[in-house]
Amino acid sequence: MKRRAVLAAVGTTALSTAGCLRVPGRDGRSDSCADGTHFSLQRVTASHGRNEFATYIESLSYATRTLVIRALESETGVATSRSYYSLHPPKEYVVTESTDFYRVEATDLDATETTGYAYAVDLDVDGSSLPDDARVHALPDLPAHDRESLLGAVGDPHLLHAPHYSFSPVFAYEHEGLRDRSMFVPETDGRHLRWNDVLLRLVFDERRTVEITSTTVSTELVAESPEAFFSHVRGERGTVLDPLTDRQRDVVAQAIEGTYTECRPYSDAFGGLRGQLSDEGGRHHALARYDGDWYFVHLSR
Repeated sequence: MKRRAVLAAVGTTALSTAGCLRVPGRDGRSDSCADGTHFSLQRVTASHGRNEFATYIESLSYATRTLVIRALESETGVATSRSYYSLHPPKEYVVTESTDFYRVEATDLDATETTGYAYAVDLDVDGSSLPDDARVHALPDLPAHDRESLLGAVGDPHLLHAPHYSFSPVFAYEHEGLRDRSMFVPETDGRHLRWNDVLLRLVFDERRTVEITSTTVSTELVAESPEAFFSHVRGERGTVLDPLTDRQRDVVAQAIEGTYTECRPYSDAFGGLRGQLSDEGGRHHALARYDGDWYFVHLSR
């Protein structure tokens, strides 16, 4: 399949789940039992499906985003990188600004132990309190491997302006040459750094053994619009609630209106519904179609 250029995208928002209305079941069953199962259905659209199952490229952490973009821009759709920071996307799919949807698989190949140098960070330091001879470094002036470590630790540099945000970078390099050129390895008592108009002080905390992992990301184009992606997800994670008995339809109606709760031992009607909502591996389907509409499935105990 053709691969489109990867562009910046806006972040994604999480879809809220239906609240429990504590609707009692029939035949004396209610949600007061300790081993009850709560069942609700939430109407879903293509845009909901996109937000639930896919992550926008731009909302990935820095290290993961960099690797995924490299894979998407390559001829093979595959790229590999080594990092102390995790390179696994939070969801199975990513979406670009051009609304191309890709399945992303991350595989860890091998790991090497090395020494990591952890630093504590003071955010928004008062510059007026610094002595006249204090040296303040700018992020672009740092060695490239130090910049990558800081970006990997922060994930999203915009968070530097967020209230109460904190992060603790670890500088870990396998090769002696990189360690020797680092401003933080071996440990340095402290450095001042200006980043996105925020003045930081990095103070050495500890050295510890860490792992640097080689991760390969492979990508596959699965859809080129939210509607096509929703169709793809329905095929992989959806089921159709049919046929249903009158009693089962009553249970489904309660699940759509709020939450249906039933205690063990389950009735034949509810047990049959649970069977329809599970795949061969026993995993609950994420989506279900009922009377022509699609719903998110929520089953919890």
